[in-house]
Amino acid sequence: MIVDLTSALIAAAELDLASAVAQSVDHCPAWLVRILEFVQTISDLVGITAISIALVVASVRWVLLELRRIVRPGQTMTRWMGIQQVRVFLGNYILLGLEFMIVSDIIHSFLAPQLESLGQLGLLVVIRTVIGFFLGKELEAVRHEEQLLSESPSPTEP
Repeated sequence: MIVDLTSALIAAAELDLASAVAQSVDHCPAWLVRILEFVQTISDLVGITAISIALVVASVRWVLLELRRIVRPGQTMTRWMGIQQVRVFLGNYILLGLEFMIVSDIIHSFLAPQLESLGQLGLLVVIRTVIGFFLGKELEAVRHEEQLLSESPSPTEP
């Protein structure tokens, strides 16, 4: 009995929330909805483009590093620093792309206000935020290592 009552209350609250959110979009002028749909599409495209271009550029840089390793073996420190720079470059653009995609998800949840889409938005934002957080921490560690290496005297110095 208590479970049925609790289920009924939860269902009523979800219905009220979903209908309230749906009504908020219904009051928006059609031109505003079209603009938001356009902004959502542009935000997705910018995010995907940023990640795609960074992937191509980072791949080319990595291949050049590997070719340089084959031609001039023995420069492991230079190669390692070059790979770290490629990682930082790619990581920064992945973070940028994720930010644009989160904006698109937020706009989508406003335009299609359903409790399910709000839950999906929350999950996507959490996943992308966690990825962004850990990627940011990794990039920070790489930058710190690069700074330590650049400050230490090179073996050729007296």
